[in-house]
Amino acid sequence: MDLLALRKKASELPLEPGVYLMRDKTGKIIYVGKARHLRNRVSQYFHDLASHTPKVLKMVENVADFEVVVAESEFDALVLENILIKKHLPKYNIKLKDDKGYPFIRVDLREEFPRFILSSRRENDGARYYGPYGSRGMAYDVINTLSETLRLPTCSRVFPRDIGKGRPCLNAQMDRCLAPCAGRIGEEEYKELIRQGDLILRGEYASLLNSLDEEMTRAAENMEFERAAILRDRIFAVRKLGSRQIIVNDTVKDADAVAYSADDTGSAVVLLTLRGGSIVGKFTVFTPDAAAEDGRELLTDFLLQYYSTAEDIPGAVFLSDDTEDQEILEKLLSERAGRRVHLYLPKRGEKHRIVDMAAANARDELERARKSEGFRTKTAEALASLLSLPSPPSRIEAFDISNTGDAYIVASMAVFENGRPRKSDYRKFRIRTTEKQDDFASMYEVIHRRLSDLRDGKKGFERKPDLLLIDGGKGQLSAAEDAMADLGIAVPAFGMQKDDRHRTAALITPSGDEIGLTALPAVFSFIGTVQEEAHRFAIGFHRSLRDKKPLRTELDDIPGIGKTRRTELLQKFRSTAGVRRASLGDLTAVIGKSAATAVYEYFHRKDRES
Repeated sequence: MDLLALRKKASELPLEPGVYLMRDKTGKIIYVGKARHLRNRVSQYFHDLASHTPKVLKMVENVADFEVVVAESEFDALVLENILIKKHLPKYNIKLKDDKGYPFIRVDLREEFPRFILSSRRENDGARYYGPYGSRGMAYDVINTLSETLRLPTCSRVFPRDIGKGRPCLNAQMDRCLAPCAGRIGEEEYKELIRQGDLILRGEYASLLNSLDEEMTRAAENMEFERAAILRDRIFAVRKLGSRQIIVNDTVKDADAVAYSADDTGSAVVLLTLRGGSIVGKFTVFTPDAAAEDGRELLTDFLLQYYSTAEDIPGAVFLSDDTEDQEILEKLLSERAGRRVHLYLPKRGEKHRIVDMAAANARDELERARKSEGFRTKTAEALASLLSLPSPPSRIEAFDISNTGDAYIVASMAVFENGRPRKSDYRKFRIRTTEKQDDFASMYEVIHRRLSDLRDGKKGFERKPDLLLIDGGKGQLSAAEDAMADLGIAVPAFGMQKDDRHRTAALITPSGDEIGLTALPAVFSFIGTVQEEAHRFAIGFHRSLRDKKPLRTELDDIPGIGKTRRTELLQKFRSTAGVRRASLGDLTAVIGKSAATAVYEYFHRKDRES
């Protein structure tokens, strides 16, 4: 559907609230949005294209059709939009990783000896969840710090099952663990530590310190000096842990601050978590393809997705910019939190300073992404100059052959787009045209098949590469060139050749000349990564096929010995050689006289013949 047809279709939409779904020429949903008035909102995309941001314009250029879902209210449209974004993960919407990407910390207080553990997702199982955290490493760091502060066990023992079994570990001997394994701490005292950990994870340091201080005073008054000393040390540890957080101000207790920054590189949103007046967490999402028109839409999408999984929704959320339909969004967040949630746009004072801090973090994230993107761009430009390509290669495909002699001959295609691996486009090939080890014939086949699929528009192969990189020397490259010549499809191609240190030190031209890479460290590193990735993928496929090869031994050649008897013999005698050495009586005890006689005579006949 061309632009005029899209405009006409949009002009016929109702002036009602709803959700619109943009599709590309393959029918795939690439963007989901909501609208107060569908006709007005959708029509904006197809008029005055010059006024669009680069990312919106890029999205519109890929729209081949759209559909809408009319909703009864703006609130329903907001809910439906969030559901559809989660379901389809459109390319041009802001996307948070799934729950496995952003983990939680879980503790079940109903257990006798609960543990703080990492969880890939938040379940409705009655346990308490904290997070989500920005990475698994971050979550593990929090768990380890918590365990160190409260002297909780970090071993794999299960309590109370393992109490009294085995000696206490080194942590217990170094007084870094209270050793429930040795019965040094009871269930109630242990659970009190877990409750203190719960307060720490919620940022309630002041409340916990006051409680510990009171408990220490009582212990000292009762002349329980050993316990008082333990509590003193715990107070010190909690204070030390709290000092690692950024203290904001006593006027701001529990809130989240959210800010964004965007440019041609992408969009970065940062959420700072404030609990007990301290910043206790940071959550960042960077999206290179988000097609939000402005910060209002970007923030709305982020808040909907983040708080759909977050366990702890505060009563106040400070924002750097307005959101779309603030009242409706507040209503939805309030329903999820089970209490009133307010969205604020602070203009001055302490709350504004916190938002500024979040905005500075968002700009920093974007700057790092920009530098990374710039580095990849410069590397692509340097590669194009080195190879005399007409423009920097956006899509690079690398091919490798893997085999063990004449068995399981396979090939791999690894794909890099804009300097990054695009694993969804990786492909595996089983070589069909040769049963013997022949890297040249194998390479000809895989390039011919890949480009034939390009010619035929086969799904998954419809994008033409800008550059082919072939693992090997001139022979493999010539085979690839022959395949392209036979199909009449031309793509710049070079061979990747390793030096005696197994580094990709040079590229081979079709004429056999070497182009050295070591003088350009960025290009040298990038090409090495590409070759290793193609090799890794090929080897992995080859091993997976080889490992599926059924076990076959000499026993399979003996009449009457099937899989069951073969297994029984190998389990008893450990190997075929052990079966060969066994006496007839020993064999009979395992598989019966008739089968044992066949085995015994088979090996002894072979021994006589040899």
